[in-house]
Amino acid sequence: MSAESLPKAKIAEGPEPTTSTLMVLGKNIGYKWNQQRIEESRYHLSPHMREDVVAAGIALKHGLADEVVFTIGQTAGQNPLTHEEAALSHDHSGEQFPVPGEAELAAKRFRSIFPSLKDKVKIQPFSWDTNTDAKEAKKLVQDKKLAKDFILMTPGFHERRTKFLFNRQGLKPRIIATEDALKIRRPSVAERYVQSELYQKEKKRENRIYWVQRIPFMADIMSIVTKRTRGIKVYTKDNAGKSTAPSSKPAAAGVH
Repeated sequence: MSAESLPKAKIAEGPEPTTSTLMVLGKNIGYKWNQQRIEESRYHLSPHMREDVVAAGIALKHGLADEVVFTIGQTAGQNPLTHEEAALSHDHSGEQFPVPGEAELAAKRFRSIFPSLKDKVKIQPFSWDTNTDAKEAKKLVQDKKLAKDFILMTPGFHERRTKFLFNRQGLKPRIIATEDALKIRRPSVAERYVQSELYQKEKKRENRIYWVQRIPFMADIMSIVTKRTRGIKVYTKDNAGKSTAPSSKPAAAGVH
């Protein structure tokens, strides 16, 4: 399914949505994972996002939710890949193309792993960090496109800051740690993930970011910095689901 045909943040129909939605927060950029590495990697997803995709499928199959929504737009890889990079990525080998946004990539990977759930996945590509994730979720709840009792999925090290930022928007979703969902079907994978250097380094990093963002206005300031330093192209109604290619390669900075 092409990126253009993915649902564009429309999560539920009718004035009172009743669908149980699992919202999986994008987590592509972080410790040892910058824009260039994501461009060159298979599926263009960080280890965190690859675990999130599997955990989301397990959660749906286990009956924890009816549908999954992946978040985050183009935080990395807006530039066309070279022929060599395209071949290395195992995606449209030999062609020059811009890497889509995180939500699109996660949805594509989800459909390939869980074909029986291919109609249960949607995207919200308008945010670019956790702070804007929360703001977009608030808009969807206010527009009655998302039930207030939606569920969030994110790695355990990210839970505290996620809860703080979503609560700040008046939202109190239930949060499921990625590793807890993985434990349902793949306990050994969950254990290796939690014990990995990548997870432990992000845990320390998240603790620092959490305390900084508790300072008034800092979360919003950091969102602005993230957007500018990564050269992020924010999705609009006209370009949602479409990839764009700025002329210069932005530096990796900011936080999710």
